[in-house]
Amino acid sequence: MIRAFHHNNIPGDPSLSVDSLRSAPVEEFAALGYHVRQLAEGEDYEEEAKKLAQRLGYPLTEDSKIVWGFKPSANPLVQEWTGELLSKESLQPNADAPTAKCLIHVLDFLALVLSGTALLDFEDPLSKSWIRAELSPGMLWHVPGGSLLSFFKTSESYEVLMLFKGAPSSLIWDKAAESHPARQEYLKGLGL
Repeated sequence: MIRAFHHNNIPGDPSLSVDSLRSAPVEEFAALGYHVRQLAEGEDYEEEAKKLAQRLGYPLTEDSKIVWGFKPSANPLVQEWTGELLSKESLQPNADAPTAKCLIHVLDFLALVLSGTALLDFEDPLSKSWIRAELSPGMLWHVPGGSLLSFFKTSESYEVLMLFKGAPSSLIWDKAAESHPARQEYLKGLGL
């Protein structure tokens, strides 16, 4: 079961609780281009996710998948992303910069939580708020390219398998994310 709620705080603020009076139903995720599926307990999450990814046209080559988390990794892209994220987290939140610590991926991707519990903030540009989702093991997400996200480190370690339709791209941060063509295309797709 997914737990998610709307908030208007700075995205990525780890002090926010996942409990709120303004819950965010899964139907709202779909309206924003996010699709979520909880794989059944006892399934081999990774194998089931790969089968679904293949049906959706994901190539599943070594170049199109990475395992990401806040742990040491031999993958240079994971090292780069983790370093960027940790350096962004060290910045003081700036109330005048609503996209502080936010990023986009240019391409759509699937994300499967392999272990731990990950927290993700993603923008709801329709209601001009943020949604915080608690992602548990076996949860498979489709994340639309150009959507504004904020992953952040929690006290719990987690690992996420990310599957891309092409080679993973660099992360686009903060103000550059707001004006990026992939972001503009995403907003246009929502009718904004």
